[in-house]
Amino acid sequence: MIKSSVSFPRLRGASFGAAVVVLMGLLGCGGASNKSSIIGCGGSCGGGGTVGPDFFGMHVNNINSPLPGTVGVPIHGVRLWDTQTSWATTNTADGVYDWTKLDSRVTQAVTAKLDVLYDLGRTPAFAQCANTDTGCGSGDTTIVCAYTTVENTPGDCFPPNDLNVDGTGTNQHWINWVTAVASRYKGQIAYYEIWNEPNIPQMWQGTSAQLVRMAADARCVIIGDKGCSSQSSYSQKGVDPAAKLVTPAFTYPVTDLSSYMTSTTSAISGNGGSFADVVAFHGYPGGGNPPENVLGDLSTAQSAASASSSQPVFDTEGSWGTGNLTDPDQQAAFTARYLIVLQESGAARMYWYAWDLYNSGDGDLWAPAGLTKAGVAYQQTESWLSGATSGGACSKNGAVYQCSYTRSGGYQALVVWDSSQTCSNGNCTTSSFSVPSQYTQYQDLAGNTATVSGGSVKIGAKPILLETGNIP
Repeated sequence: MIKSSVSFPRLRGASFGAAVVVLMGLLGCGGASNKSSIIGCGGSCGGGGTVGPDFFGMHVNNINSPLPGTVGVPIHGVRLWDTQTSWATTNTADGVYDWTKLDSRVTQAVTAKLDVLYDLGRTPAFAQCANTDTGCGSGDTTIVCAYTTVENTPGDCFPPNDLNVDGTGTNQHWINWVTAVASRYKGQIAYYEIWNEPNIPQMWQGTSAQLVRMAADARCVIIGDKGCSSQSSYSQKGVDPAAKLVTPAFTYPVTDLSSYMTSTTSAISGNGGSFADVVAFHGYPGGGNPPENVLGDLSTAQSAASASSSQPVFDTEGSWGTGNLTDPDQQAAFTARYLIVLQESGAARMYWYAWDLYNSGDGDLWAPAGLTKAGVAYQQTESWLSGATSGGACSKNGAVYQCSYTRSGGYQALVVWDSSQTCSNGNCTTSSFSVPSQYTQYQDLAGNTATVSGGSVKIGAKPILLETGNIP
């Protein structure tokens, strides 16, 4: 996890700066699979069609927290990150694995009938390129990798030491790891994400060419239809062809993705094209910014996907992060608006970060006392959207957003809010909205229902759902 509200330096030198434009060329729908429906989104990948339950994904950081579905917040999948289940914490020595924590997480998800998205990243100590070695890494000794204190694996942002900066080398450490994890969790992990936030120096001190090679080898091992390299040895190929490969997930600024195709096409052309089934990004507009700003990052990812083979786009991590958003009503408003605009604008899935407390308020929906205001807003928004037919991207008139939905039996609904309004200390400012005549009632984010009276309603930062009647 990383937030847009924090400024991070870029990698040094042209070769390593290329890593910020990495992963849209990994895109591709290639690969025989009998589980292609796991990418689906209830008949639509957003931006029109029925809103499927699989749009709603989550990060659950504490394994002792109740899963969202057990407290009335249904989700379809979980992403395993910040769960002490990374490559660095699982592959403790060459050929040695401690599966205890990853087993627990996968078992918990499978038992709850949740699919699993697993990020393969974070290089273990025995396999790391030394921070002084420019042959396999940046050679930047000033970099302090993320999670050094949290999970005690210094150097995990450096590439494997058997993978050269130009993408050559055996890459055997990575291949062995991918083979081991895919073999153990065949049929249990649905999605494999190559790396977490490679445009952040504290997350990745390698090159674009290295990430492309890692994606190719992962494709060879997991799916088995392409990517295999003559430089490497594979004990198994096509371990779990029903699984899907996800691009590394860039975080803010996701505009770094736009030059990926140009920079990597030549590198992958000899491997039968691209390697990933899903395009990933991390949407963190920042707590001091409107949640609608996430649409810029989504649009960039969608453009890259369309330029390849129109893969679905997942926001595999996002929320207000640790920005200056502390007011509970503002957090509730952010949550609902973020989910709505992402879904209506075409995101196939969104993994909220996070369900429970990890780092002082990173989008928390659950606290020991129960659902937070943002958690109730998430629950309510999901009830508004799931199973409804979206009218497509929301319309905007000034600061007022309108997003339409229909259901069976002639049900119509309109979600509306005024982004110029705000909340503070329990008080929320509003403006007046003229209600189209077909809408007779409305719901708020607390779950209350009221009758439309006088042809208008008060709207504010928190969306309301105008309805022609009760949800069928």
